[in-house]
Amino acid sequence: MRAIITLCNHGSGRFAVQTDRGFSVLRLIGDYDIDEGDVLEGDFSRPGREVFKNLTQVEEIEAEVLEPQVTPFTADRMVKQG
Repeated sequence: MRAIITLCNHGSGRFAVQTDRGFSVLRLIGDYDIDEGDVLEGDFSRPGREVFKNLTQVEEIEAEVLEPQVTPFTADRMVKQG
């Protein structure tokens, strides 16, 4: 499944993505350069660690899906509060 990064908190490593099923909140595991607007590919549908392809940066990143399928408001709050 593909998703677009909609919000990043570089301090906490948390970020939100929008898929065709809604929003998910993730946390980076490791030091990766991600930006809002990057397109990722992977499984955003269940909590846990996953390796995602960053199609924009042409690299693989490891991240943990914290909350799949949340509202935009919840995603915004979770990312900003870190």
